[in-house]
Amino acid sequence: MADNGSAGAVVTGLVIGAILATQAIDFGAGDQGADGVDDSPAAQSESQSESQPEGSDDSDTTEVPTRVEGGQVSPLPGGVITSTGRPGRTVALTFSTGPDPGSTPEVLDILDGHGVDATFCVGGTAARTHPELIRRIAAEDHALCDQGLGHDFDLSTRSDDRIRQEIGLTLDAVTETAPGATVSFFRAPGGDFSTHLNDIAAAYGQVPLGWSIEIGGSAGPGARAVVDSVMERVDPGTVILLHDGGPGRSTTVAALDLLIGELHQAGYEFVIPAP
Repeated sequence: MADNGSAGAVVTGLVIGAILATQAIDFGAGDQGADGVDDSPAAQSESQSESQPEGSDDSDTTEVPTRVEGGQVSPLPGGVITSTGRPGRTVALTFSTGPDPGSTPEVLDILDGHGVDATFCVGGTAARTHPELIRRIAAEDHALCDQGLGHDFDLSTRSDDRIRQEIGLTLDAVTETAPGATVSFFRAPGGDFSTHLNDIAAAYGQVPLGWSIEIGGSAGPGARAVVDSVMERVDPGTVILLHDGGPGRSTTVAALDLLIGELHQAGYEFVIPAP
């Protein structure tokens, strides 16, 4: 783990800069957001398909039961959490691609207004750029999740050293900013989990956190339509993916207050997934 002193912070910052520069070369030109990452659904789909060699057989990992209530089976590699893992009528709100000063504070205000705890999957570069948001997330007792430095949708295909840097430097960024904070989860950018990637995350004490319902990552229908879609699919144990950064942040902010209210009315308790 990086040293908390100024010299350690400088070295860590230089390493982060070098890795992000490498990412920029790897990603190439595309429909890039403000962070330089191609956030388009097409790009995410392409990156995920490329991570699985054509004609390869992944049957050894696609039928491994995960911690889902009712004996369900997830197509994700074994061990990826797709349920709260807690008894009763529970649901978990999880946020990705942040923190973002344009939306994360509003998301936190809404959660605070309802007395709801959630999980924030954060990028290491954004965490260093907006340390005040990491401190607030931790101070308000929300859970933290490591999402790598800069949302590399091909992270599972990178070298072991690169993966360790992505996960380890993000963990350093969070714990240096909010000493005492625990980062119990890891979320692969774009959901591109692999058994090998999960094993490396486990070495940092992080459990892979997936989801069972996603609220779209780009501007879509109005808040009412988004909430109706979730309420039609939600079941006890559901893990919901929202975005407090990237192109999905406006959808999240618009729908979040209404969604929490309706889930409360339906008798759901908001929890942090069991690691």
